[in-house]
Amino acid sequence: MATVFGPLDEMLCHLLETWNRRYAFEFNREQRVITFSCGDMIAHVVEHGDRLVIASYEWALGEVEHEFCTPDQAAALIDAVMARKELCRLPKYGRPPMLVMEFSKGSAQALALEFYPANADAFSQELPGDFSRELVEHRHDHGDGIFRSDP
Repeated sequence: MATVFGPLDEMLCHLLETWNRRYAFEFNREQRVITFSCGDMIAHVVEHGDRLVIASYEWALGEVEHEFCTPDQAAALIDAVMARKELCRLPKYGRPPMLVMEFSKGSAQALALEFYPANADAFSQELPGDFSRELVEHRHDHGDGIFRSDP
């Protein structure tokens, strides 16, 4: 079995740099998920693609918060979750890499994509396959990409 280094490994590197609290963790390298625990505090982090993770933790009895994060954001979130004395919701540490919205009015339908890249290079790297080429072609054919309905 080949060793895989991914976002979870990067997150652990960030945690080791600032490790001022001790908590247990179990890393399932086959499923690419880490479970952290400290007393009653438990958090799970799973890889999402090759650059992001999804961190989840219980913030109230039976209520779970999920966040898309970069590895460094996830490290900060895990550190904060493990430091809690009781269940509570923490401020957002990450944001989704992309928000997809569908709109319709009568028979007209539209799809909107909203990206949240860390920077311009991250934006171009996150676009899958030919999507970036197609986006450039669409902008060339249709202008600035803002769609307006006729009055």
